[in-house]
Parts: sequence; structure tokens; C-alpha cells
Amino acid sequence: MKKTTKTSTLFIIITVFTISFFCCKGPVKTNVITSSFNIKESKDKNVFIFQYLPNQTGFQFKEGDSLIIEEIWVEKNWKYKDLNENIEILNSKQGFIKLNNVNLFDLEVTCNNVKTGISGNKLSFKLDNYSDHLSLVFTLKDNIKKEIILSKL
Repeated sequence: MKKTTKTSTLFIIITVFTISFFCCKGPVKTNVITSSFNIKESKDKNVFIFQYLPNQTGFQFKEGDSLIIEEIWVEKNWKYKDLNENIEILNSKQGFIKLNNVNLFDLEVTCNNVKTGISGNKLSFKLDNYSDHLSLVFTLKDNIKKEIILSKL
């Protein structure tokens, strides 16, 4: 009987944890500048400014090391004002590069010679001037480089 009670208790704990982890949104951080997950969310929040298209969306550095650019956009910086997810739009902007199939920590990326940062699952870049064409240079740890040219839509 004790074994059944322990098993039942463990089952309940695992079930509650799984439901809370997968079904509930995480806590909203207020007054912290954040970014959209993708272009769709950026547009939904009315912070989207424009998108860039790369001259090449995917490439292979060497066998086994490939990179896919999913989307690149610039949006107004924003933050949550309250726990109801109302947002405050700020007077600054930032660019984002959403990549697939890459460990962001194994990569150094510059945009017009300015080093990018990591924002969640994407790279971020902040420039004084978001011109019609930008240069992205991807460098692997072993100094293999690849340049991609971006064109504003």
C-alpha cells in the first residue's frame, strides 16, 4: 500500500509540473526591454518597422556545420507596463536575426562591423543607421567566415 501511495504522489507531482510547464506562460517581466519572438509577433504588437532579406538564407561552413537564416527584422524597443501584458513602445529600435540549426555561442556575428548580441533564441544588433543594405559576417570559432548581404524590403 505504501508503494502505491508513493507512486500516486509522484504521478500527481509530475502531472502538475508538466501542465504548469507546458500550458502556462512564464511570468511577465515589467519595465524590462524585451523583443518579439518573430516578425508575426512584432507586427501583432505594432512594433515592427521593416524586414531585411538576405542574399542567401542558408549555407554550410564545413561538413556538419550549417546555418539557416529564418528572418531578419527591425522593431521599436518595447517593454511590458504591467502584468496584463500592456506594452509601452520606446523611442529606440533594434534589429533581430532569427537563425535555425546553430548554437549561437559557437558563432561570432557582426553587422556592418558592429558585434551582435544574443537575445533569447536570436541575435540582436543595434545600429545608428539601418541602411538599405547591410553586411553580416558570420565567423566560427576556427575562424571560418561567411558574409551575407541584407537588403531592406
